[in-house]
Amino acid sequence: MTVGRLHYDGGGDWYANPSSLPNLLRAIRERTGLPVADTETVVTLTEDKLWSVPYLHMTGHGNVHFSDAELRTLRQWLQQGGFLHASDNYGMDESFRREIKRLFPDHDLVEVPLDHPIYHLV
Repeated sequence: MTVGRLHYDGGGDWYANPSSLPNLLRAIRERTGLPVADTETVVTLTEDKLWSVPYLHMTGHGNVHFSDAELRTLRQWLQQGGFLHASDNYGMDESFRREIKRLFPDHDLVEVPLDHPIYHLV
């Protein structure tokens, strides 16, 4: 499985916390036995390679901004089964929530309860 690091605009240093994905990839391999790539792939929402990445990780400090075209692409990617893992590395929360509200205006961002199946797949 390929895991992508989302390169986004807005000045929120998408490249922050460089050890996060190597640590996550190692933990997935060790704890699940799932075949995952050794390294992350940097992906933007405008590249065709997005469609071959089932799992996107985003992190950073400060502002996140998606263009209208990027929002359309991200919505379609998510609706087709993509998984977006957002980790606030301090200061990303407010702008992330704003962009997610733009992405799905009729839905609220909610905390996933610990008994949700996503936590018990393996």
